Amino acid sequence: MAEQGRARVAVVGPFSGPRAAWGELLREGVAGALAPPVASSLAPPGASGASPGASPGASSGTSPGALPVTPSAAAPPVAWEFHDDRGDAAVAREVGLRLARDPELAAVIGHFNSLGAYHTLPGYRDARLPAVLPLSTRPGLLDGSDGWALRWCPDDLGQLVALRAAVLATGRTVLDVTDDGSDYGRRLADTVTGLPDDGLAVVRTPGPSAGSIALLVCGTHVGAARTARQAVAAGRTGPLLFPDDCAIGEFAELLGPAAGRALVARLAGGPAALVQDSFRALGAALADRPDVRGRELLAAVRDRTARRFTPGGEPDGLGPGGGWETVPVAVLTPAGTGHHATPAAPAPAEPAPTTGGHPTAAAGRHAVPAGPTPVPGGHPTTPAAPTPVPAGRHAAPAVGSSVAPGTAPPLYGRTLSTHPGTCDLDAVVVGCGAVGAAVAALLAEAGAAVATTEPEAGGPSATRYSGGLVRAYEPDAEARALAVRSHQLLWGAADDERQAAGFRRTGSLVLLGPDDLPEAAAGVAELGEAGIPAQLLDLDRLRSLHPEIDPAGLAGAVWEPGGGYADPRAFAAVKRRAALAHGAVVLPGGAVRAVVAGPSGVVVRTATGAVTAAVVVLAAGAGTPALLPAGYVPPGGPPRTKTIRYAFFGGAGHPVPTVSDLVTGAWGRPQVDGAFGGGFLTGRPVQEWDVRPGGADRLAERDIAYIRKGVRGRWPWLATAPALGGRWGVDLYGAHGPLLGPLPGAPRLVAAAGWSGAGFKTAPAAAERAAHAALSVLGRRVPV
Repeated sequence: MAEQGRARVAVVGPFSGPRAAWGELLREGVAGALAPPVASSLAPPGASGASPGASPGASSGTSPGALPVTPSAAAPPVAWEFHDDRGDAAVAREVGLRLARDPELAAVIGHFNSLGAYHTLPGYRDARLPAVLPLSTRPGLLDGSDGWALRWCPDDLGQLVALRAAVLATGRTVLDVTDDGSDYGRRLADTVTGLPDDGLAVVRTPGPSAGSIALLVCGTHVGAARTARQAVAAGRTGPLLFPDDCAIGEFAELLGPAAGRALVARLAGGPAALVQDSFRALGAALADRPDVRGRELLAAVRDRTARRFTPGGEPDGLGPGGGWETVPVAVLTPAGTGHHATPAAPAPAEPAPTTGGHPTAAAGRHAVPAGPTPVPGGHPTTPAAPTPVPAGRHAAPAVGSSVAPGTAPPLYGRTLSTHPGTCDLDAVVVGCGAVGAAVAALLAEAGAAVATTEPEAGGPSATRYSGGLVRAYEPDAEARALAVRSHQLLWGAADDERQAAGFRRTGSLVLLGPDDLPEAAAGVAELGEAGIPAQLLDLDRLRSLHPEIDPAGLAGAVWEPGGGYADPRAFAAVKRRAALAHGAVVLPGGAVRAVVAGPSGVVVRTATGAVTAAVVVLAAGAGTPALLPAGYVPPGGPPRTKTIRYAFFGGAGHPVPTVSDLVTGAWGRPQVDGAFGGGFLTGRPVQEWDVRPGGADRLAERDIAYIRKGVRGRWPWLATAPALGGRWGVDLYGAHGPLLGPLPGAPRLVAAAGWSGAGFKTAPAAAERAAHAALSVLGRRVPV
């Protein structure tokens, strides 16, 4: 039975599987409906979840199979319940049939899969269950629904008109059309060829083909990206166009470099705007009158939005192509990440030169000062406590609505936990950067019931701003072991996963001072034993092979022909998709606010509630210290945050390798393609410690000048090379290496953080170790 006075709303969408990025829009819709009406207000203090002794999952009136989440406020009128259809029409039909038999539901919202919605609407109509459809675009979808549904968006015919108009606007008169092999893609491609003549000749092409003619690729965002990459590989050089299913942030990452010449149709203003408006209208109607149902509820929803509808529930007043726009793929924003308008970090004062061969960011040996170092223009700090979350982005529930117990995305097709009665989940991974996403993927592949946080839920991550250097040699033996294992797991394998992670083989040089040679000789021998090609170059050989490098202070170099760089964000996205495809879910509520370990489980709190897991992996980068147990101090002292900066300059005019300089601490790599393509990325250490997590895709002029001054001695041509741009971020530095493994005294907490600016290349192996440690708590092993 439903709790008296509570209105239950079923939220149906893809919360796992390859379409899960769209499900994040639904979670953001709930967050927007929960937000207080004043946009500038903050989440109230103390709204962080249940106490550690609470019983997560205790609820009444929620559907079975949902992930228990203890609410952080008393149960007000609106309860949102998530139901996972994995973006699959057959699963959506099963979900819809079950919901139609639930007499206590007030409404259903979601159903992004239009074919799934098509199959479920008759059942909702017969059950007199109102349906709100923010993004279901199938033409004729509401035919026969008898006014029991409201559709916020125009249908697919309008977006095809808009796409054709975009091609004509460029002066082109021919459009090739292909599809990704899905039913949706084939239907859409067939429809566009049958539209009335508008002066554009449309040619249906059966598969990837070369040519300079504009190409429209119809399909789901994953399938369309794959098909487009195949077309580009086959020699397609013309503009690329995509339907609205591809108007999601991760599509640019899936598409790769071709995103720079691609357009996508999307609902005017972006799909998120329609989702937010539909959730707010439904939530407001039920908050005002929790007992309103049926057609009266639909009328109340109509009254709480500026949009207008026909009597049948379709959007009113849209002409041909109305309600659609075409935008560059590159402008899409990933769902679940928000918009981080972070100011540039303050420029450093000129520090004392690094001496003794102990560089920072990319070198692998990281001398952390014993005490706080003042940041110019700022103050030394301890790791910051979580910042209050602005309303509208995963804020704590406002009066009038809540996320109900049992309403997080359910674990599809399995029981919740192998520890019933004690834990809601087998594991929670806090952090969804390169390491966290890879850990979540391994745990999910091993069959664990795992939840992961949203990407950058706590703010910009080190993964977002990493330079992505990849090699196997590290001067530190422990770091080298991780780098070698990562080479074996991924970077040395010429497979689809490495390609999807954006790997570019450029070769790698580690520049050595005299004191570095003995360790380098031992390291090169280790690499050889592991089957990784590497050479120890003397100074003459280095000069002859790389005349662009000034050898002052050098004694040699380690050369790895298989080294290079990759795209950390693409790597994290690949791993995150793998985790979701194997049943992982996203923890609702945004950033984790507290982690409390007990003898039989770990309570994880977010703004909307708490879950209990058998084991928790802390992979939150610079946000990790705030989540460590009270009183825990790692060997050598607490980890500390530090700023990392790099700039892009014009290229050398000929191929150059990836470089890490153990003498000066500088690092650099070519930028083969994409943004700043043909340029050279380079950075040098800055002594800015104990800074708050953050980052930005820009640098101040003085930051760029500081970098140029420090690197032009090693690369003289950079003294006059044009500056193209820059980035800065923050990483966590450990006094004696990373935090990796179970925490002493808290075996259910596994740390995977503190990479000291050089963790991306070792992410596959670090994730493997962390996953091994987590699975040992569960009595399982990482799949081979």
